[in-house]
Amino acid sequence: MYFLNIKEAKQEIEKHQEELIKIISALPSDAEVSLLTLFRFLEITSGETGLILTEIGPFTISPVLEKEIKKTQFNFQVVGSYSSLLAFLSRLEKSSRIIVVESISFSTPERGILFTFDIGIKVYSY
Repeated sequence: MYFLNIKEAKQEIEKHQEELIKIISALPSDAEVSLLTLFRFLEITSGETGLILTEIGPFTISPVLEKEIKKTQFNFQVVGSYSSLLAFLSRLEKSSRIIVVESISFSTPERGILFTFDIGIKVYSY
């Protein structure tokens, strides 16, 4: 009976494989390794939405309320139009990762329509 219950539980888990993959991608297990993936995501997404990723600042990794979950914070800079920024933020929002935009500041372009946006974000892992 015990092994039958285990087999049924395994089958039930296998039915929800897609949801489990989403959870794992939202809260990756290694903060430093997942940062490489996140930096690559930011680079690709900024390019696809018409922004140029020009700088990524240092990051800090800290525990959240002394739990196993870690919070990673950093700033980065992109250059582009306001409409490109909106498209970029929309893509961040739709990402499977838990990404929180904490701050956005920008400087007025000297000429043309390209702004420099400084964005501060935090992401979570365990």
